Amino acid sequence: MFLLSSIYGYNTKAENMQLYDRLSNGVNHLLGKYHNMNIIIGGDFNLTLNDTLDRFPPKANTNPNTVLENFMSTFGLTDVWRQKNNSKVEFTWQNKTGSFKSRIDFWLVSDLIADEIKSEILPAPLSDHKLILIEKTKLNQFGKNKITAYWKLNSLLLENKTVAENIKQTIIKYWNTAQSQKEFSKNWELLKYELRKMLMKTGAEIAKRKRKVESEVVKEIILLNNVLPENLSEEQKIRLNHLQLNLDNIYISKAKGAYIRSRQKWLEEGEKNSSYFFRLEKKHQISNSIMKLQINNNICEDPVQISSYCETFFQELYQSKCSDETITQYINSLNKMQKISLEEREGEDIRTRVVHILQKVVPDLKGKTDDAVDMVHRLGRKTDNRKRHVIILFTHRRVKEDIWKRSKGSAVCKEAGIQFAKMMPKEDLEERRRLWPQIEQARRAGKQAFFPGPHGFIEGRRIGNG
Repeated sequence: MFLLSSIYGYNTKAENMQLYDRLSNGVNHLLGKYHNMNIIIGGDFNLTLNDTLDRFPPKANTNPNTVLENFMSTFGLTDVWRQKNNSKVEFTWQNKTGSFKSRIDFWLVSDLIADEIKSEILPAPLSDHKLILIEKTKLNQFGKNKITAYWKLNSLLLENKTVAENIKQTIIKYWNTAQSQKEFSKNWELLKYELRKMLMKTGAEIAKRKRKVESEVVKEIILLNNVLPENLSEEQKIRLNHLQLNLDNIYISKAKGAYIRSRQKWLEEGEKNSSYFFRLEKKHQISNSIMKLQINNNICEDPVQISSYCETFFQELYQSKCSDETITQYINSLNKMQKISLEEREGEDIRTRVVHILQKVVPDLKGKTDDAVDMVHRLGRKTDNRKRHVIILFTHRRVKEDIWKRSKGSAVCKEAGIQFAKMMPKEDLEERRRLWPQIEQARRAGKQAFFPGPHGFIEGRRIGNG
């Protein structure tokens, strides 16, 4: 029996202690019921077990992650990849520029089955993390039943010019034969059989070529990843990025195919609406219709008058009474709130300054702040009379949220006159600009109206299209 668990670790020691306490309680509870249970836990732990081998640039291994190590010791768990690769340097995550890398994703398995587990790190599409594959080498074999299914035409094959031309020639061949033999039914069946055989063969050949291309891309990525980052040439770095993009496109194509197959399966095997559901839908449609409405203290049942009254009512309710100048002032105030103010110095190293400030704001993240900050830059071109704000891009969303919350009441920020604020994309600002007239009118009417992000709410009801 196995306990299979997935985990996403925190970036702070305090939160990780609470996480592993809860996890320990759950595991102990299950072990009380199933004494011989083997444990397999995998995921993004957001920390390393060896800062020298599992980080780039490497660090002195002076601050071990005792919380995780104690958890592993308590339940007899092993980092199975490191057990198989004692001194190998390989990483599962890197930032966009490749200047920081770490092995923060791994599998922990029970010591008793560690020798039966095979593990390797593989490239993963559409992610800055890699895939960590584990496979149990000793499995009970009870025979495998081959799953058979009906062949279905992949319509994308018809977009292939060679395939389309072969289909045309085959149709012409059997049409001429049918006319000469005067046996249309027989040749119609033969035509379908011939087309099916040809399309099955073509589809299999294309799939085989795609698998070969994917295998070659993965092999080349693995070879380049086995080279130490400092030994990679610029040409190799460009090649690695190009290969990763190819792998992403391969899996996007696979995802499209899976989507089409899932729709086909639902149409063939999915639930069918019964007469009960059709009656229920009709009942709901009737109950959602306004059949009567009180207009000027009179009950009206005329659908035309009801429709006209409702249209006029909502036009007046949501009619904008604010000017373009008011909207512009409000949006500009939002723009100011989305930027970080920091005095500009001549010849400054802005990234070092920001990291130093963050270490003061969140002192318990002091050893990880440098890894958490990806990019820092000033906004806009430098001019004599213009104060430029600072934009910070974090590598981890959780760190960003933690710093954002804790900076609000920070004495460090108050003393330095620094304000942290979340940046909003242009689309969200445009959405706020569009909804602002409704929000302003509601506030003038004494209603509760506010913006959480790009969404507008009036009296607890979300407003939007229409």
